Amino acid sequence: MSLPVPGGSGQASRATARSQLIRQRSVVQLNRAMTIATMPRTDRHKNWRGNFHYVTALAFLVKGMASPCLDWAPVILPPNNITQVGNIVLWSTLAVGCMIGAGPAVAALGTKRALLLGAVLFDAFFGLFLACAVVGPSLEQWYLFIVGMLLMGLGASLLLTAVCIHMAQIAAVMHQESPEETLQELNAHLGGSLAVWSLGTEVVFRLGASLMAKLHFPDTAALALWAVLGVACTVLLAFAREAPPLPVAASDAGGPAKSRIRSKLCAFFAIWPDPKLWLIGFINYAFFFQQAFITNVVNPTFVAPMLGKQAIGVAMALVSIAGAILAKLYGYIGAYAGKGSMLIIASASFAVFPAAVLFTNFCSNGGWLVLVLYFWYGSGRAVHEGIGRAVFADYFPGPLLDPAFANYNFQGSAMAVVANFAQTVSEERSLAVTAFSLAVAIAPTFALASALRGPEEHPNPDEGDEDDDEEDDDDDEAEILELEGIEPSQSSQSSSDEQGSNECCAV
Repeated sequence: MSLPVPGGSGQASRATARSQLIRQRSVVQLNRAMTIATMPRTDRHKNWRGNFHYVTALAFLVKGMASPCLDWAPVILPPNNITQVGNIVLWSTLAVGCMIGAGPAVAALGTKRALLLGAVLFDAFFGLFLACAVVGPSLEQWYLFIVGMLLMGLGASLLLTAVCIHMAQIAAVMHQESPEETLQELNAHLGGSLAVWSLGTEVVFRLGASLMAKLHFPDTAALALWAVLGVACTVLLAFAREAPPLPVAASDAGGPAKSRIRSKLCAFFAIWPDPKLWLIGFINYAFFFQQAFITNVVNPTFVAPMLGKQAIGVAMALVSIAGAILAKLYGYIGAYAGKGSMLIIASASFAVFPAAVLFTNFCSNGGWLVLVLYFWYGSGRAVHEGIGRAVFADYFPGPLLDPAFANYNFQGSAMAVVANFAQTVSEERSLAVTAFSLAVAIAPTFALASALRGPEEHPNPDEGDEDDDEEDDDDDEAEILELEGIEPSQSSQSSSDEQGSNECCAV
C-alpha cells in the first residue's frame, strides 16, 4: 500500500509552463519570419533575385503561350485523332528527353543556354502550328503538327529542367548574401514565386485566347501573335545573366567534357535505387494523372453536358487563377510551417475531385458550383508547382540536383503518358479510384521519405541525433523552470527532497 503523494498541482503547473513555452516559441518563429522579410538586403542579393524573376517570367511566358495552342488544337485541327497522336508524341518526347537528355544538356550548355534552346524549340512549335492552321487538313498538316509536338517536347524537357536548376542556383547565391535564411527557406520562397509565374502566365494567355475568340479574332492571326511574342521573349531571355553554378563533387571537377556529360547521364539513373526519389514524387503522379482525368473524362463527360463547352475554358482558367493566388502563400507558409504541411494540403486538394466523382453526383448535377472542385484542384496544383519542386531541391542538393530535376520532369511526363493510355482501356470509375489513391498517398509517402532520410541528409546536421534531442529536452526543462521562477539548482534540490519523501511514504 502506498500513501498518495501530493504533486498534482506541480504537474499542472509544469504543463501550463510547457504550453506557454510552445506559444512563446511560435511568437519567436513569427518574429523571425517578419525580421527576415524586412531585413535590409545587399545589392548582390537584390540583383540576383531580380534576375531570377526576369528569367522565370520569360521562360514561363514562352511555356504559357503553348497552353491556348493545345486548347485550340482539337478545334483548329480536324477530328481524325491527330491531336491524340500529337499528345502522345509530346509527352513521350518529354519523358525520354528528361530521362537521357535534359540533365546532360543543361550540364553541358549551362542553364542560360539551355533555357534559350528550350525557348527556341517552343518558338519552332508555334511556327509549325501556325502552318498547320494555314495548310488545312492534309498529310502535310500531320507532318507539321507531329514534328511541332516533337520539338515542343524536347524544348519543354530542357526549359523545365533548366528553370528548376536556375532556381536552386539563385537560392544558393541569396543564401551566401543572407545567411540568416536557410537554403530550404529560400528554396520554398523561390519555389512559390516560380509557381506564380508558371500559373499566372497560363491565366493571362488563356483569358487572352478566350477574349480573342469572343471578338472573332481569326485563328491564324492569333497563332501568328503567339509566334511573334515567343520570339520576343526568347530575344529578351538572351540578355539574362548566367547564374553561378552549383558546387560540384570532387569526382566531377575537371576532366574532359564528354566524361562529365557521361557522368550526368549516369547520374540520372544512379539515383533511381534511392526510394526517396519515388516517394516524394507522388505529388507528381497525382497531379499529372488527375490533369488527364479532368481534361479527358470529367470535362467532356460531366461539365460540358451540364454547362456547355464554354464552361470548360472558365473552369480551367479558375484552376490557374487559384494556383497563382495560392502558390506564393503556400511558399511562405511552407518555409516556416514545413513543406510536409503543404503536402498534406496538396493531398486533400487533389482528393476532392475524384472523391466527388466516386461518391456523389455533384459533377453532373451541381451546376456552376462544380467550379469549387476546380478551385481545390488549383490549390493542389499551387503546391505542385512550387513546394513540389522545392522538396526535390531539399532532398537532392548539390551535384544531385541536375539529375533530380530531370527525374522530376520525367516522372510527370511518364505519368501523363500512362494516364492517357489508361483512359483508352479503363473505365471511368477505375480511373477515379486511381486518381483518389494517388492523391491520398502524397502525405504518407512524404512522411516515409522523411523517415528514410538519414541525419547527415537533414538541413540541420544535428537533426536525428538522440543526444541532441536529450539536450533539447534539458533546454526545454530549463526554460520551463525559468518561466516558473525556479532556479535549476532549487529544482534539483526539490527533486531530491521529493524523491526522499516518496521513499518515506511507501509502506
